[in-house]
Amino acid sequence: MLTRRDFFTGESMYDAVLTSCENVSTYIDIYCVHQVDLDNVDSTFCKGGAIDALCELKQEGKIRFVGVATHYYDILLRGAKDSRVDVLQGSGNVLERGMLDRLEAEPLFEKKGFLVNKVYAAGILPRFFSEISLISFVLSYPVSCAVIGVGTFDEVDVAMKFNSFGQYHRLSFDTVISWLEKYFDVIPCDRCQLCHCKYGTEIHILLRQYNYYFLGKDYWALRKLEMSIEESAKLCKYCTDMPCLKQCPKRIKIPFFIQKAHDLVSTHIRNSRV
Repeated sequence: MLTRRDFFTGESMYDAVLTSCENVSTYIDIYCVHQVDLDNVDSTFCKGGAIDALCELKQEGKIRFVGVATHYYDILLRGAKDSRVDVLQGSGNVLERGMLDRLEAEPLFEKKGFLVNKVYAAGILPRFFSEISLISFVLSYPVSCAVIGVGTFDEVDVAMKFNSFGQYHRLSFDTVISWLEKYFDVIPCDRCQLCHCKYGTEIHILLRQYNYYFLGKDYWALRKLEMSIEESAKLCKYCTDMPCLKQCPKRIKIPFFIQKAHDLVSTHIRNSRV
């Protein structure tokens, strides 16, 4: 599978695939429109957009399957409803399982190939759970393949030798949270993406970045949080109706944790200037 970023128009996508085919000297099995998000989703799916270009290339024999890769459930669902799309790619793991739970409950996804990535959550979850339990978890869902993303030779060995003969074990969310609570005050957010902020704050992303800071991606998480937490925390503080609290299935105290994320960034900045 080859993916390419920032090619959401038909012309750009068409040229990108031809270049890729020339580089590999053969056809490509799956070509994904990569990182489709709220800003480019319409240009990706519209007439003459990237998906139309991939369909044309499929007819020409340059690629075998048309793919869409995204971190957003609503975009995956749009792809599941689109007959032009063959394969979808989304993320999921023992902590961030909300997208997989919703996928499992929606029959439309049964008609598509599905690749799940972020199985190790950018390499940090093997510090807390065995590689076998992480792989087994995602394969317990109706997915076609797990894109694991290994970082060590030992992880390669585990992945290549993994074979449970279809008997996959799914750690409960409560078990995962209870284990992680031994290390930090984890936010029990599974990134189901059912909560929506009227000001446009992507709540599930901010909560993820907070958790990732304590899971070991501290530098990355702080850099990401610094980009938006100041404005998000301000808007959240003065929000009166707080619809996100009603929308969250797990009844997470979202405004409280948004402020905790803000305090985390503020403390880091203050300490770095001492």
